Amino acid sequence: MPAGGEWTGDGSVGVQIAEDGGLQSDAPKYSPYVKMTTRQVGNIIFNETRSLSGPDIDDARNAIAHVIRNGEAARGENRPITASSDVDNVPSGEENTYQASQNTASQAEASVVKGSIQPAAQLIST
Repeated sequence: MPAGGEWTGDGSVGVQIAEDGGLQSDAPKYSPYVKMTTRQVGNIIFNETRSLSGPDIDDARNAIAHVIRNGEAARGENRPITASSDVDNVPSGEENTYQASQNTASQAEASVVKGSIQPAAQLIST
């Protein structure tokens, strides 16, 4: 497999006759986009929310995590623009916020694996 991407398809290979009479392979196609890691999602959440606080901040972080993953699933590398997924160093005063952001990303990832990811609109209470 080429570095930096993934193969799509079920791994089986077959040939079909195309409408124009030629042959068409159903071999897996190479997709150059690499899904973001959970840490990268946590870093985005941290960068998006590091200056925010309040009683609903955990709900907001959770909604952001799902928005990031939903956008990524729908658009791949063309997902909506967010804050950077890079965090060079975390000041000691923001360590709890950083860890909360990473925990939120992990919890969102676990819900995706379980198949319970929700659109962000359902996660935000009005």
